Amino acid sequence: MTIKPTFDNKPNKNIRIGINNGDGNGMVIENYWISRAPAAVGIIFFIVDDVPYVLTIVRAKRMMYEGGKRAVPSGFIDWCESGYDAMRREVYEETSLNLLDYNKCCIFGNNNEPFYVQSDPKSSELQNISLSYIKVYKERKLPMHVENYKSGESHSIKWMPLSEVEHMPKEVWAFNNQQRISDAWNFYQKQIQIDNALEYLRESYI
Repeated sequence: MTIKPTFDNKPNKNIRIGINNGDGNGMVIENYWISRAPAAVGIIFFIVDDVPYVLTIVRAKRMMYEGGKRAVPSGFIDWCESGYDAMRREVYEETSLNLLDYNKCCIFGNNNEPFYVQSDPKSSELQNISLSYIKVYKERKLPMHVENYKSGESHSIKWMPLSEVEHMPKEVWAFNNQQRISDAWNFYQKQIQIDNALEYLRESYI
């Protein structure tokens, strides 16, 4: 006899709201589900003269969560939007950096798929689901114009050397982003090792 499994989930709540469109046709009933929110995270590296830099912001103090803390660009995924496109949009909205302008110097992007997915409900009070994306570019100079950009979401923007990120106090970072930056760089380094090993094997059998 098969034992029925048990689950710890709490079903999503459904709210029905009557909306008057003002067209004389009465109320329109809209259904809304309260569920866990998916967010896209963009970890953007630029390698200049063999030094890796990561694009970071200081979140505006008015932000509802983690205001005033250092972070990487991130935000909720909208309707009709893939996780990757949401990441590109958030990077642009928060820093003005258009990733499409640098396609030619992109050396790694994990096929535009997230390298890390956080779905553990115990990871944060908000229980958000986050999709973390990595993009690595190699250029002669940094796109410094972004550091002059002002937005309602970002108090300031800075290209930070990876070595500087690693030595900052954990407390100044929002959403465990410091660890996620480290995870992203390690993921990239491992992919390089795998690619080099595969190339060695291919050359050995030619």
